[in-house]
Amino acid sequence: MTDQTPLEQMTDENGRGWKFWGIAGTIATIVLCMVLFLIAAGIGLMNESTSAMADFVAIARDLLIILLTLQAIVIAVAVIVVIVQVSALLNVFQNEIEPIVSGAQETVDVMKGTAEFVSKHVTEPVIKTTGYVTTAREFVKEASGLREMIDLFSEDKEQEW
Repeated sequence: MTDQTPLEQMTDENGRGWKFWGIAGTIATIVLCMVLFLIAAGIGLMNESTSAMADFVAIARDLLIILLTLQAIVIAVAVIVVIVQVSALLNVFQNEIEPIVSGAQETVDVMKGTAEFVSKHVTEPVIKTTGYVTTAREFVKEASGLREMIDLFSEDKEQEW
């Protein structure tokens, strides 16, 4: 499998891609129209009569009509290609993106349930137990501090007697 996009893979044997041929076709069409216009102008100018100029205008008009018709055909083909591409994109959204999003939503729901379970059955008991142990430790610490104060106070009383 290649690392090229489909547009990059569309090359001829000389390595020229679709961009080259699109530009070359456009330039060739413009040159052809100019050549035909110059031929029609030459024919019209060689005959100096009014009917010859009318023929020149008619030929130029006909060439422009043909050019505009070809342009309309190219635009119609481009619109058809765009419609096909949009339908393919919609198909991708419906068949590939939507299942991924729904799978991600299921995963989020499972993680939410897991977080609630851990919070209720693990975190809260650990916090409560830690609170009880800390309270008991502080109680013992204060009780031993009181005992020391009582002993100290009783020693002071004995010294006074």
